Amino acid sequence: MRQRSEIKQEAIALRKKGKSIVEIEKLFRVNRSTLSYWFRDIKLSNIQNKRLETNKCIALVKARKLALIVNKQKKEKRIQDAWDLAFSRF
Repeated sequence: MRQRSEIKQEAIALRKKGKSIVEIEKLFRVNRSTLSYWFRDIKLSNIQNKRLETNKCIALVKARKLALIVNKQKKEKRIQDAWDLAFSRF
């Protein structure tokens, strides 16, 4: 098993290359708060920041589309349950 200091150095190297904290979190299974602490002094270039912002926007659009689908399914189920309850008495 790798030492924590090795993981930290690899994580810092990836962050300096412009990887997102979430990507690094998944790769090393280190808490986001710990990574934020490790990366507190790292400054990213404008290009890196734009890439991260673009990726965040893409992920947000995907999440919103999924939320619309899930909420529509839940609404349809609530309506169906209400109809079933209303007409089960007859």
